[in-house]
Amino acid sequence: MLPSRVRVTGSVNGGPAFIYMQVIFLNVGRSTRAEVADHLALTIVRSGGAVCVLEYVEKSKPVWDSSRREVHIEYADEASPIIIAQNTVRAEMLTFRTSESLFAESANYTGVISARLTASKFTISAPFTFNVSDSDVAVWRESSGRRFSMISVERADHRRPNSR
Repeated sequence: MLPSRVRVTGSVNGGPAFIYMQVIFLNVGRSTRAEVADHLALTIVRSGGAVCVLEYVEKSKPVWDSSRREVHIEYADEASPIIIAQNTVRAEMLTFRTSESLFAESANYTGVISARLTASKFTISAPFTFNVSDSDVAVWRESSGRRFSMISVERADHRRPNSR
């Protein structure tokens, strides 16, 4: 399941861009086995057709900084598969990074997050769209890429899992 917003830090001076996305996995199958989501991938397509694949680099957590009165993102765990026990919900904040210049200017973007479920042998995917505004880009440039923007996402066409 997709969140309603993602945290995005755009490229500044050719540096990396990051997307912090809290995804939710549900395991309501009939099997008593835990499901494992691995091979997590995030692909972003910019309006105009440029494609970028972001690398899943770590699990993160949002932390309130009371002295600066803002939320920042901290490392929580290595990038690893996500284990979902039967009849449970698992929420994880995942950090994706690209070395390519991405989000350096305002534009519309389409993304697809995907994961392979090892027990059921399905690959699941969730397409979404979002818009990077001029004010988002200004925040990243003024902070040298150290601040993120909360950007609303909308679901694109919903697809059922495909067998692999």
